[in-house]
Amino acid sequence: MQNPDEIDYKILTAIGKNPLASIVELSKETGVNVKTLSKRLQQLIQSKVIYNISAQISPAALEQEPIILFINAKQKNIPLIEKVGELHPYTRFSVRCLGAFNGLMKIFTMPRNSLRYLLELFDKLRDLGLIDDYTYLTSIAKWIWRDNDFTYYDVKKDEWTFNWDEWSRYLESLKGPSELEAYPPSVLHKLDKSDMAVLRELSINARVRIKDLSEKLKIPEYHLSRRMKLYLDSGVIEGFRVTIYTKASNLFNQFIFKCRCPVVTTAKIAMAIKKLPFQLTFMPTQEGFTLIIFLPPLGVSYLGEILQRNVDDVE
Repeated sequence: MQNPDEIDYKILTAIGKNPLASIVELSKETGVNVKTLSKRLQQLIQSKVIYNISAQISPAALEQEPIILFINAKQKNIPLIEKVGELHPYTRFSVRCLGAFNGLMKIFTMPRNSLRYLLELFDKLRDLGLIDDYTYLTSIAKWIWRDNDFTYYDVKKDEWTFNWDEWSRYLESLKGPSELEAYPPSVLHKLDKSDMAVLRELSINARVRIKDLSEKLKIPEYHLSRRMKLYLDSGVIEGFRVTIYTKASNLFNQFIFKCRCPVVTTAKIAMAIKKLPFQLTFMPTQEGFTLIIFLPPLGVSYLGEILQRNVDDVE
């Protein structure tokens, strides 16, 4: 497939806003006729511009808590520590890091009251000399998910037109009390093994056809439709993630900002972060927040400078 054009970016933006939208709904949103849109979407998926569209499962709804680990390790030991993560049943995310921190960032969604077992594991890895040290953060509120909004992307100039100064002024203008969104209550008692199988499939491909999912899991279609409504209404599915090939959007790389600040500042930045047009995950923590975000080259310095002005410490 050739480089994406304006039509492709319209489709990527529309599906980022509504990942479960039908072809007809996407057609209305983009102004692209159904036949063309269906063909273009299929090309975007087949050519891996869109890697996958996945449901993000709420840990709290399943009586789990997210734990963010920053693991200092020598380069030669990193593949082994990654393997440990692959084998661990509660690993959710892992990425290698270079910069103010060198090593691995891992996110685990641990069953409630089981954090000590995870810490014992990494204490043992440290005792064995496989890691140098680690720190961990716990999450205090619901995460915020954003996908790319390509209306801020100029295809002809191959650059983003987002106004960072305007966003900074908006952030600094926010006054008064603001609250972080609380986690949904647990609904684990309403779920069974078949629900877990469905959620696993949706976390791999959220746009899977109900008919195909029914055939694969041997669950009636009408039952799947009812369960899907439960997942969305109760907050079991807290969002969706459209993973795209970064070069397709002139995004430079994935950056992680670990910030320390009072909870009132975290809440204020949480409000402003929703106006950024870049794919991101915002995680409120006990010491401030951690932000994972894809940024174009100039965006790194802009965002870093704005955060430095508004938080106590940023890495």
